[in-house]
Amino acid sequence: MDIAANGMFRMELPRPAGIDIGVSNVAVLSDGTVYENNHEYSKAIDGFRKTGERLSGTLTNTEQYRKTKSRLNHRYRRIVNRRKDYVEKTSLDIVKNHTTIVMEDLSIKGLRSVSKSPNMTISYNDGSLGMLRKRISDKAMEAGRELILVDPRNTSQMCSRCHNMVHKELSDRVHICPVCGLTMDRDLNASVNILRLGLTRNPSLATTG
Repeated sequence: MDIAANGMFRMELPRPAGIDIGVSNVAVLSDGTVYENNHEYSKAIDGFRKTGERLSGTLTNTEQYRKTKSRLNHRYRRIVNRRKDYVEKTSLDIVKNHTTIVMEDLSIKGLRSVSKSPNMTISYNDGSLGMLRKRISDKAMEAGRELILVDPRNTSQMCSRCHNMVHKELSDRVHICPVCGLTMDRDLNASVNILRLGLTRNPSLATTG
């Protein structure tokens, strides 16, 4: 809500948004909104492992075994519930505040299959990326929002200002265009490209340059 020229409060209308779903941040929107990866899974994994090791070294059918197993189950349920809660709140906030939602048409399962390291795989688990995409889609349909899926090719490499291709490795977190000089967060640059691609319905935008 903002204040109009006459001093009266004016409701802000929901606006379209491109969404780059990733690992460093769970989601970055084209309007600059960032939903951080809280890394709940990676923080809890050491606790899971230690409790699991204690369980494997304990005789079954003993009181200590039952207590350790109960503790392990409790840790698991807690992290699952926290991840679900974060996904629900994030997806609801995105759908509530945007009329048109544009996302890349990609497979999280496919991304995980080509993960370059165990840490990257854990990061996918951290972000619950597949679950987030599904809940955004479900909530968008329930709310009557427009959901557009676009070709993911080059959305991270293209400059959102001049459309020049700027090669970046996964470790490169900043987009710096040598042609027009645009410097901005890599994921924000991608989300702007995703939005433009969805609103124009022009697939060639992802392959020019």
